[in-house]
Amino acid sequence: ETITGSGTLTLGQSGETIDIPSGVTFDSTGATVTGALTNTPAFKVTLSSNQTIAHDTLTRLAWDTEEYDTDNGFNTSTYQYTIPTGEGGKYFFEYHVFVDDLDDTDFALAYIETDGVQEVGTIDQRYGSSGTQNTPLSWSGVFTVTAGQTIEVVTKHGIGSNQEIRSNSSFFAGFKLIGL
Repeated sequence: ETITGSGTLTLGQSGETIDIPSGVTFDSTGATVTGALTNTPAFKVTLSSNQTIAHDTLTRLAWDTEEYDTDNGFNTSTYQYTIPTGEGGKYFFEYHVFVDDLDDTDFALAYIETDGVQEVGTIDQRYGSSGTQNTPLSWSGVFTVTAGQTIEVVTKHGIGSNQEIRSNSSFFAGFKLIGL
């Protein structure tokens, strides 16, 4: 139905759920939609300081600073995000990991693990070329998760000695996609 005039239209009462069927569209007149039509749960975490990674050792990145965590799913002690109860579905995840000093034949890699198992297609691996290079590793994409699963970023390098992951250029983030 078309409603004319101005003001507020209230559907339902506090605590009720209103289903919006597929095919419903919202115009671009500047109206805002709040509540269920948000990409939450959502989180973004960073490193509070550079993290030292040992040579040839798969290491969980120590994300210990939350920029936001809408549903308290991120644990800054275990460095893992747990999909909240009732919030399984398709999620967009991304990581950016900045590795110091990758030399000629060295490598560095990072990927996402779900419940301790590498998530297929989430790896970024780089090899050094011609001198020492600071190297960004990054990935972004969508995969399906269920409530209670843990998500984390791990890294490894073959540089020969301990190396630093730079805190000022590294982060891990994700959010649930609505409507899928």
